[in-house]
Amino acid sequence: MARKPNEVGGELVRLDGYPEHLKYIGLIVTDFASLESTLCLTLWALLGDPARGNAIFWSLGSSKARSDIVRGLGNELLSTPASKPLLDELKKCLEDFGTVANKRNEIAHAQWGRPAKGGNDPFYSIARPATKNPVFQKIWSVADLQSLADKIITAKDRLSSINWVLHSRFGPENLKQAAKHMRKVNPETDAYFRRFD
Repeated sequence: MARKPNEVGGELVRLDGYPEHLKYIGLIVTDFASLESTLCLTLWALLGDPARGNAIFWSLGSSKARSDIVRGLGNELLSTPASKPLLDELKKCLEDFGTVANKRNEIAHAQWGRPAKGGNDPFYSIARPATKNPVFQKIWSVADLQSLADKIITAKDRLSSINWVLHSRFGPENLKQAAKHMRKVNPETDAYFRRFD
């Protein structure tokens, strides 16, 4: 729950006194890196070219730019009526990516502290000099952090599933064959693929 700065108060501290918070902050940062790598695989699945996909993706300076290029390419390559369900699913994944990216950025780039009024949960403080509220502070519970970590993993898993469908359409032959084999040996995977056939 967001609170005004004067309600949170407190002092900026190292979080070594909050081991559970540190655990989930670490998971959020590292799991998001894995999600971002999965989005890179989405780009090169759409391009059908890992080397170009990697070069383009990692040269972009922000998560938003990376998401935007995947969205733009998806709109171009999946523009037929038959591809609409796959494009819609990709767009949902990109919305989820954007949501968790914003929260991850706040958590990773904020200063953390102990609230003046006590409690078990630290707060973070973000300086935003160009806005009406130059300092934004929020209390984060372990449950809040765990929920975000879980959302990042869910977003990664959904995007990974989409990637296999994209590989089956645009990927190099070895990935097309791997996707075909996955469908053959796993009925759940086949059912997922059939949503987009």
